[in-house]
Amino acid sequence: SIIEEQPWLDGHFTTAGSDIRYRIVGKADFIDKGDHVGEVKNRAGQRWMTPRYDVDQCCLYSILSKRDARLVQQRPDLGPDWQVMIADLPYDEMLERWTTEIKPGLDAFVESLEECYQSIEG
Repeated sequence: SIIEEQPWLDGHFTTAGSDIRYRIVGKADFIDKGDHVGEVKNRAGQRWMTPRYDVDQCCLYSILSKRDARLVQQRPDLGPDWQVMIADLPYDEMLERWTTEIKPGLDAFVESLEECYQSIEG
């Protein structure tokens, strides 16, 4: 049900504190017919997991595409009947995570970079 493989995603943002513009660009693994943007992870010889960094990556794709996200995990070691696990991540939950957790951290990072550049130039 994949309608687009490896779509480029692009978004422009502004820090809340200093109005510094920044851009995020990324390449998701797919967009499917269910209008999900998705990321596929291969978990060779590991257990099923939903690490924060994978959810954060899906969150960025969700925000950049304005779609629900889907984290697909593959474990070929489990055999054909059990080798895929799918976690659907609704856009409204991803927007909440973006607003409260991810963007504030990115804003702080961008502002600290700007401070460094200013100290070098000044």
